[in-house]
Amino acid sequence: MVRRVIEDAAGEIRGSGGLVRTFIRHPNAANLLMMLMILIGVFSMLKINTQFFPSVDRPNVNIAVIWSGASAEDIEANLLAVIEPEVRYIDGVDKMTSTAREGSGSIALEFEDGTDMQKALSEVETAVKGVTTLPADAETPTVSRSSFFDRVASVSVGGSAPEPIKREWAKRIRDDLIARGIDKVDFTALRDQEIQIDIPERELRRLGLTINDVSSTITSNSRDLPSGSLSGAVERQLRALADAKTPKALGNMEVLSFSSGEKVRLSDIATIREGYDNDATRGFVDGNVAIEIDVRRAASADTLRTAAILDAYLEELHPQLPHNIEIKTYEVASDALIDRIMLLVRNGLSGLVLVVVILFIFLDGRIAFWVAAGIPVALLATIGFMFVSGQSINMISLFGLIMMLGIIVDDAIVVGEHTNTRLEMGDTPMMAAENGVGMMLKPVIAAMSTTLAAFAPILLISDTIGQIIGVLPLVVIAVIIASLLECFYVLPGHLAHALERQSSPRWSYWRQFFLAFVLIVVASLLASPHLHMDELLPDGSFLHGWLAWLNALAAPLRALLVAGAALLLATLVETIIFRRKKKTARARQQSGIVDQTSGYRRWFDRSFGWFRDVPFNALVRLAFNWRYVTVSVAAGLVLVLVLGLIQGKRVEFVFFPSPEAENIRGNISFMAGLPEEDALAAVAKIEGAFRQIEKELTGGDEELAKAIFVMFSKASRFGGTSATIKVQLTSSEYRTVRTPDIVRAWTRAAPKVAGVSRFSVFQSRGGPPGRDIDVELRGDRIADLKKAATQIIPVLGGIAGVSGTDDDLPYGKPELVIEMLPRGAALGFTADSIGRQLRNAFDGQVPFRFASGDDEITVRVSQLMRTGGTGALRNFELKSPSGEFVPLTEVASLQERQGFAFISRKDGKTKISVTGDIDSDVNTTDGVMEELEAGGKIAEIAAQYGVDYQYGGRSEEQKTAFGDLQLGLIVALSVIYIILAWVFASYWRPLAVMLIIPFGIVGAVFGHWLLGVQLTVLSLIGLLGLAGILVNDSIILVSRLDERLAEGDNLEAAATGASRDRLRAVLLTSLTTIGGLLPLLFEQSLQAQFLMPMAITIVFGLAMATLLVLFLVPALMGIGYDIRNAFVSLFGNRQGERTPA
Repeated sequence: MVRRVIEDAAGEIRGSGGLVRTFIRHPNAANLLMMLMILIGVFSMLKINTQFFPSVDRPNVNIAVIWSGASAEDIEANLLAVIEPEVRYIDGVDKMTSTAREGSGSIALEFEDGTDMQKALSEVETAVKGVTTLPADAETPTVSRSSFFDRVASVSVGGSAPEPIKREWAKRIRDDLIARGIDKVDFTALRDQEIQIDIPERELRRLGLTINDVSSTITSNSRDLPSGSLSGAVERQLRALADAKTPKALGNMEVLSFSSGEKVRLSDIATIREGYDNDATRGFVDGNVAIEIDVRRAASADTLRTAAILDAYLEELHPQLPHNIEIKTYEVASDALIDRIMLLVRNGLSGLVLVVVILFIFLDGRIAFWVAAGIPVALLATIGFMFVSGQSINMISLFGLIMMLGIIVDDAIVVGEHTNTRLEMGDTPMMAAENGVGMMLKPVIAAMSTTLAAFAPILLISDTIGQIIGVLPLVVIAVIIASLLECFYVLPGHLAHALERQSSPRWSYWRQFFLAFVLIVVASLLASPHLHMDELLPDGSFLHGWLAWLNALAAPLRALLVAGAALLLATLVETIIFRRKKKTARARQQSGIVDQTSGYRRWFDRSFGWFRDVPFNALVRLAFNWRYVTVSVAAGLVLVLVLGLIQGKRVEFVFFPSPEAENIRGNISFMAGLPEEDALAAVAKIEGAFRQIEKELTGGDEELAKAIFVMFSKASRFGGTSATIKVQLTSSEYRTVRTPDIVRAWTRAAPKVAGVSRFSVFQSRGGPPGRDIDVELRGDRIADLKKAATQIIPVLGGIAGVSGTDDDLPYGKPELVIEMLPRGAALGFTADSIGRQLRNAFDGQVPFRFASGDDEITVRVSQLMRTGGTGALRNFELKSPSGEFVPLTEVASLQERQGFAFISRKDGKTKISVTGDIDSDVNTTDGVMEELEAGGKIAEIAAQYGVDYQYGGRSEEQKTAFGDLQLGLIVALSVIYIILAWVFASYWRPLAVMLIIPFGIVGAVFGHWLLGVQLTVLSLIGLLGLAGILVNDSIILVSRLDERLAEGDNLEAAATGASRDRLRAVLLTSLTTIGGLLPLLFEQSLQAQFLMPMAITIVFGLAMATLLVLFLVPALMGIGYDIRNAFVSLFGNRQGERTPA
């Protein structure tokens, strides 16, 4: 069916009414289509979004529930364990993770790709509403669909101003940014406002009240309630208003009255003040309280445009700031993004220049010019298709464009070469162009199909790595569509006119203006400050001064000068070409020379012909005659280079080589009971240690930190009281000290401060989520999990290259467990009544909340104890149902134990993860895992405490990706085989063609070893794409072999002759692809290193396979015919079938 459709299309193209014929013979149809493709591309470049990595938006639904005052273990047992069974088995749920922390819990449900998330969200909401056994004091769970918002920048509002002033400025900045089009603005360390009512214990006891009594009174006198309507001549609405939104109004509230008429107001017994949530996270910059603003963009928003809005606003804001408010901007994604995008653009331009040079070396000048002219046209059209399909410009898609440069050229080369061949056979230029396109349709579509078949299975990769790499096949599809348009509809029309032998040379306006357009684009890119071309030029040189002068001009004037200079230069070039053609034509006319080929072209064709017919032909004949030796040597290369280098650990594997981290975090856990002043002093000392190592590592000549923001919290996942020091490092491109060295130096230099239980440093890197090494422990007893993790941390941290080891089960506040005694039950107490009175007294009670502007203000009533610490609890008196006060110790027992601040669960089971970062220059994830398993220490610790363990994090992502890649490889090879079987109408020839694929692996592994680069998942994905590119050369050889056999050649002459005939085409198509990626191999930028493995795979794999394919394919075809002849000798030949001699 597919074959018939393509053959019908080819017949239509070759027919008199074909669309291609219309474009070839129409005077300007090809040019108009070219201009349309250019305009679409330019428009799309202005509109398409830019980002570092593709957006990663997993199909997640989150459930959050608050239970104020509850410990992490209470949250786990009474909330998470109750909700999880109701949602775990909802259709489509792939993974469930839960976290319990003091006062709240959350459940994250990750669904399978392709799930209807609106339906999933509805089912989760229904399931959660069906849970009726949650504690009465717990708030109603909230269900939400997580949306992707990428951080664009962080802004800190600091200085010496009071915290209320900073809050007002932070909120003003948020409101202004939202009004200007920013998608989302989040706050860190913006504490909630409270009206705090503190009542001494002695006052409550004197009046016979409890915190609950006072809270109930405040609640009943603080609500506005509708009171019905009053009938009459004029019907009136009745409303009961309560004015209790200020400390003064609350103080006037009556809480108790006596029969004597005496009244007790709240202000008589309580201290009432405005304040902030004491347990909320606080921020600090340079020792002053600060608020951090995170500016984020939605998936549909552009990073650069969002950053431009922020920059313009802050530039307007700075003159309005008071002297005691300081605004700092850091973690600006656009700065790094521009550098990294322009880095690839610079490499792409270099590759484009190499490709064009290769074209002019191998091809006739006229064909080379129009083939090269089609590259920017096809690239612009590709960007147009990317924009329409919702893609973005990012590191992965730009790499895909660079990788596909050779593919764009290959199609045009095939059409151009065959058009020239038809012209030499006697066709008119118009007929040559028509026949060149029509006859090359099937080979070109077959080659495109194999390329697409190789890349398309990448879409099968799931999880985060699949979303990051999944843009590659989409770019390939866009390139193929654009390339087919250019080589079938634009190029033939240009070739038909360019190959026409004109009686006299003519001025080419199209060439003049096209050259001017290319010069404008190139000049604009070179003059861009983001390309840093001035760094490549010597100071004081003319070009360096010219670039500086040009960038200093106003944008309109700069554009006008660039356009005028480009047009002038294009006119000059066209004048030179025109005059040279006239001079050459006059000389040829006088000497009677008919051949219009240039001297260089005649010399190159003569030299290449000698190389092809003499030394190369001898080597091909030798390889064919000794074909079994040839195949044995090639197989030996596979065994020695691939198995030897990998098994000998000469080339190691790392899953995903994230770019060097430019943000690090120092996490500090404090011992329980440490005074806040001492904790903040410890943070200052550890921050000072960073400043000290900054001077030691750089000699004081360089700054390593661009910004430092400290977060201090009394209750967090890192323990009861903790702090995080966020450090944004200066760009790795301009920093002389590497991030792992900074991490190690800071860890060593951190002082041993009393009260600090742990200090660890983490690196924040891009790519798939999860730490480099993650040992997951699971068990029933949380105490045993913690003991096992505590023993594993030093084992993991002792391995070379591992840093930042920690677990995610930190100790929280010490707990006093209270159990009711029989006497308590006898006095009418219940466990619930005891717990509520204690909770109200020590955690406070919230009688109501009210809105004030865009803030929600909490009114909190708390009890001031006579003594602190555990003495307050032991001296506490409970109010019995009869109204008498009874000491707590008489009705309940107290038992001390250590609690946990943060508990993780996965798929309904408690887990703890021991994690760490790995310096890829020292070790790999697989190497660390092998060392852990070889020593048997992890298994021994797990057995000692009766827990199970497995490896999670990126190793889990790696396992999933490998499974998807195996499936993708099977699909890719199967589809390629089907396509080749259709092309050759044979079942065994595709096998001979596809046997070249393993030798691409030889080149890829050899290239990684030669350049000292580790194999990564991108290397494996590159191999998938390489498979499709490699078989294209084999298709060319085997197709020519069949033609020679049909012409009557024997097998040896056909096989060796096919390699000779297609030597130029194979070299040219391979060199253009290699040339496009070659500059990336010499790129020193640290942020581009993660793309290096894929470039190495394609460049070295294609280079090695190109050298082998010219000798190996004839040898394999010969062996195939030997086997066939052996079967013929045994079983006879089928009637009418000829066996090659």
